Amino acid sequence: MVVVALTGVLAQRVAAQDAAESHFQRGYYLQTLKNDPAGAAKAYEQVLADPAATAEMKADAQTRLAQCREDLATADLAALLPADALAYVEINRPGAHVGNLIRMFGLMGDPASQTKATGEKPAAPQGDAGGVPLAPGFQVPADFAVSPALVRELEKVRGVAAAITSIDRHGIPDGVAVIHPGESDLLRGLAETSIQFVQRADAIEGFKTYQIENEVWLVQTARLFVVARTKEQAVAAVARLKNPGAESLASNERFAKLAADRKDALAFAYLAGDQIGPLMIAHGAFTEAMIARSVVDLDKLESLTAVAKTTQDGIEVQAKVVMGEGHRNLAYALIRTAPATRRTLAHVPSGAAAIAILGLNPATKTPAEPVIPPGEPRYVTAMDLGREVFANIEEISVFVTPSANPDARTPIPEVGLVFGVKDAEQSQALWDQLLALPSMFGAPLTSPPTDVTIEGEKGRQFRFPYIPPVVLVAQKDRTFLAGTQGAVAASLRVAAGKQDSLAKDPQLKALVDALPEHTSKGAVVHVGRAIRLAAPIAGRDMPPEIAASTSVFDDLTLSFVTDEQPTQFAVRAKAKGMPDVAKLVKIAAQFDDTRRSRIVEARRQIDAARADAARADAEIRSLRERQAELDPQRAIDERKSRVRQPEAGIESRALPETQREPPRTEEKKREDRLDEGPTLDEPKVEDPASEPAPAPR
Repeated sequence: MVVVALTGVLAQRVAAQDAAESHFQRGYYLQTLKNDPAGAAKAYEQVLADPAATAEMKADAQTRLAQCREDLATADLAALLPADALAYVEINRPGAHVGNLIRMFGLMGDPASQTKATGEKPAAPQGDAGGVPLAPGFQVPADFAVSPALVRELEKVRGVAAAITSIDRHGIPDGVAVIHPGESDLLRGLAETSIQFVQRADAIEGFKTYQIENEVWLVQTARLFVVARTKEQAVAAVARLKNPGAESLASNERFAKLAADRKDALAFAYLAGDQIGPLMIAHGAFTEAMIARSVVDLDKLESLTAVAKTTQDGIEVQAKVVMGEGHRNLAYALIRTAPATRRTLAHVPSGAAAIAILGLNPATKTPAEPVIPPGEPRYVTAMDLGREVFANIEEISVFVTPSANPDARTPIPEVGLVFGVKDAEQSQALWDQLLALPSMFGAPLTSPPTDVTIEGEKGRQFRFPYIPPVVLVAQKDRTFLAGTQGAVAASLRVAAGKQDSLAKDPQLKALVDALPEHTSKGAVVHVGRAIRLAAPIAGRDMPPEIAASTSVFDDLTLSFVTDEQPTQFAVRAKAKGMPDVAKLVKIAAQFDDTRRSRIVEARRQIDAARADAARADAEIRSLRERQAELDPQRAIDERKSRVRQPEAGIESRALPETQREPPRTEEKKREDRLDEGPTLDEPKVEDPASEPAPAPR
């Protein structure tokens, strides 16, 4: 019975220990693999509350519980920084964004297995796989790939955040920074090892503290490294770590409005707008501060931010200015225009290489009846020019398409403009008058406008030097078309449903649909199509490597848009469909091989020419030797003549036959010698005629 009881107790203890170990393993799994500090913290708390857990297990659970709590408190690194920060910079999970970039550029792969992330298997490796040479013994291989192991290690890094609280008169900033190595054992190990060389100081809240000549303070917590200019700032940062609800930059009302911009961003920068004016005055820039306050209304300027992020298919960069309600920002008022309705994009044909849109005046959904009935003659006055720009034109779209005559010697791209206006006939009358002015004043190579019919629509054509003819056509849907004949014809076919519009462009449609609601200015470029348009115009000036790599850029698109809201102004740039770098390297390697082959061939031809010349010289010497054997005296005479011939030849080439001096006689040579004076190795010869007569006695 005793044995049975002891066995039962032992079994219960083993089961309890197994339960504690199970909780610990679950917590470790959630913390390290699933990045779930909240769930891991609950599992570690269960381990600490379990009396069956061993002391060693509880100590390990206590350490990891502190790490999880710090991870929860530092989910937003801005929560550890002061609320009145002048500037803030944050880099969040850089490894994940680097991994996105590597995948987008087609560089992800396993060099050991030579397999790309796309599943592509290159040919069997050879002695020289080809590539672009860098230095002797080094090259960029054509099948270059980044190891996934490196990406996995980079993805463990959590990030870094820094805040500047002030700048002294010498321009030295004062602030605090927080470094979170995350799960990267390599980065954490390097930091924990190297920090030991710094002088130790009194611990702060039980954490190891170091200081460098009382100028820099470092605190090592369970998961973080805090760096501050003063001890007070380090103490305050640790206090915020202990009390997540304390006042911080994350709780700042103006800063909290930017949470959407910070989400999933690689880099984020913030500048407190309301502190710019006082900072300028404190540094003696009083006049500049007053000008800035008048032009950009510094009192109502809340923040300036910059963001860089990556997605699964692109890179995005944004800059934003946030202003308070009721601001009087003159600079923003001068550049802000009405948002574009994008109705002019309905006339843009599919396949355009570049598109731009500009909103000018607020659109009217139900336009008023025109003063002059349709079809009546229109007359232009001086005031119509101002009304055209500041009232009639609602928006303008510009597009560039391939030439309508691709078989031409130099195909010129077609350029079209679509004006969204309130009165299309009045716009046509005004621009008809303006474009006719050069021919009216007798400008060279111009001609009076002519009537044309394009796709069944009547219009006017104007000719100017050095550019294709310009066509104007007014539409009934309050649009006005201008541009080259091919572009206007394509736009008319789109309006008639005979040609696909931009809405059916598989690559540009997504970018156009993603335009913000308050976009007033924007541009979209398809890089591959743009290169194909520029190639015929550039001709030989375009590098052959770019011409050969056009297909690599078939998916690359660039966009640039503005978001002009009443209290926010943002500028966004985005790139999608990145080129495959491996393909570019292969193309560059092919051209490098071709270039090296040409150099080798040129050297071979030079060596062959030198060999031919050497053989010719040997044959000439052989002939002379044979001639010398037949007639020795004649060979001696010819050799003497060749020795004297160069001087005679030079003398004969120097002067014509009529200007050569006759041979000098002995008397002439003596006179010349007397004129030149004696030399060092001959005695002075006196001329008796030059001696003075003797004096009389």
